[in-house]
Amino acid sequence: MYDLLPTHHPLASSLLHYLNTTALALGTMVRDVRRDDLGKMLQLGYTPGSRSAVPRLLTWCRGLSRKTHTTAFLRQCIHDATSLTALLWSASRAVLPQAIIDDFDAPGLPRMDWNSFGCPPAGAHVSAVVDGQVHEFTDLHLGPLAAFAGQDYTRFTHNESNDNAYVLSLTTHRAVPEDRGRHFCFARYGVKVVNSTGALIVHRVGDAHATM
Repeated sequence: MYDLLPTHHPLASSLLHYLNTTALALGTMVRDVRRDDLGKMLQLGYTPGSRSAVPRLLTWCRGLSRKTHTTAFLRQCIHDATSLTALLWSASRAVLPQAIIDDFDAPGLPRMDWNSFGCPPAGAHVSAVVDGQVHEFTDLHLGPLAAFAGQDYTRFTHNESNDNAYVLSLTTHRAVPEDRGRHFCFARYGVKVVNSTGALIVHRVGDAHATM
């Protein structure tokens, strides 16, 4: 666990606010992919589609709650998802061990890049609104090809199946007291990570874990 974006730092606090409000906005437009669990979980970026599909091809996962949207609206959703993951991944690289960075930077898979859809402005990969000002970045590391955003999400003990060896998660906002739960638990090791705003948690894909 890393205190990636400490809330006492003004710039980190403003960036967390942007990440949280953007994720919440996407949550009103993108379908929940874990409807059997408490809370909400959204899938962003690429997806190989149905497990039963042959062949399985990578396509951009929209999953919008309504089917009728303008091209500009769709591009904005793709841009926002790209910005979230690029900002998180670029900040995380400053604190993660090289072995974890190398795992996500392995060649052969695309990055989550909204520019591949011909979205203006040309050359601007991502942007963030910090203290009311729009900041555009062209030199950040683009995030992995897929990500999830959760809100008040809890799930029983389970493990993941993924091409990467590790999973990263950032808590953009936590308003409830510690005794209200929603903490990350490593069932394999019997460890509970007390969650907090700005906390980055990293674990191996195969490790049994839960949010409770």
